[in-house]
Amino acid sequence: MVALKLNVVKQPYYVAAAGSVPIPIITPPVFDQLLAPEVAKVAAIAVGKRANAQVKRQAKMLFTAFRGLPILDASLRAIAKLDRKTQVEPSVAIRTVTEGFISHSAAETLGNAAFSVLDKVSPANSKFAWGIVALVPASVSFVHTASTFNSFSPQSPWSALLPFVFTLIGAILAMLIASPAGWLLSSLVSYLWRLRVPREYRQRGRNWAPLKHACGFAIAMALCGTLAGIGGAIGWWPTVTKAESEATDFAIRHTPQGSSANQYLVNLESAHTEPKVDTSASGEGVLREVQRILIQKKYLRGVADGQPGPRTNAAISAYKRHEHLPASLPIEELLIQMQEMSR
Repeated sequence: MVALKLNVVKQPYYVAAAGSVPIPIITPPVFDQLLAPEVAKVAAIAVGKRANAQVKRQAKMLFTAFRGLPILDASLRAIAKLDRKTQVEPSVAIRTVTEGFISHSAAETLGNAAFSVLDKVSPANSKFAWGIVALVPASVSFVHTASTFNSFSPQSPWSALLPFVFTLIGAILAMLIASPAGWLLSSLVSYLWRLRVPREYRQRGRNWAPLKHACGFAIAMALCGTLAGIGGAIGWWPTVTKAESEATDFAIRHTPQGSSANQYLVNLESAHTEPKVDTSASGEGVLREVQRILIQKKYLRGVADGQPGPRTNAAISAYKRHEHLPASLPIEELLIQMQEMSR
């Protein structure tokens, strides 16, 4: 057994070794002092919950600073070659390069900073590309779910459970179907970004990594569509169909008459227009009684005043859809049907 006394940065260290060829058994954190300015700089940038974002904002400055030190330059190159499994702990690459002569906390600080820097200057994927692709299935999921829940009835809320599950599954399947396009676009964009840095600093592609977040985005849009459909069915706000109709009307009014775009919008509006409830020939008492039953069944909110309006029309349309009644059913016959169902 021998003891080697080393003086590093004016501090004594004792390294125990055994055998004719000294093999360190105790590895003092030499690089904690050698890299103290860099650790302090990273620690000053990465403070609190916004650490990752702040490090990324300073990525170019840190990238230049790290490349100026041989040990950190080697660390950047080592982290750039990590695969998907080993990149979870970038501090391991720091400890490997420094041969263990660094504390775990300093290695973790520098490893996370180096990984964030590389992820900014040499991205392994493009979240923006995935966001563009995910916008299509997410929008389709929102519209489809909102249209599905337009016939929601407060009287039987549990009947909406199965359609709700199907909408969530449909949103995930739609995102999975679109995922190859997301992977392809992300691969192209991230590859072009990585060409800006030397080859030794280019990370391996991880273009499937954003798929989980894309599926979460599609599910969130389906949930928003559920709330929009239920609120429209109850009468809290216009249904998606009505909002789409109003948007189409606005576009028709603001496009030149006779143009191809105007004609297309007119045809689209005529194909999707919901038949309006005709109450002009009906007595005020009939409409008031219909409103009273709709309020009782929670299709409508407010007071039964016998006056027609958009909320009353939307509530009557929702009631007809839920009870599978013809959309063109006159209000007098509708009242008879409602009274028979209430008995």
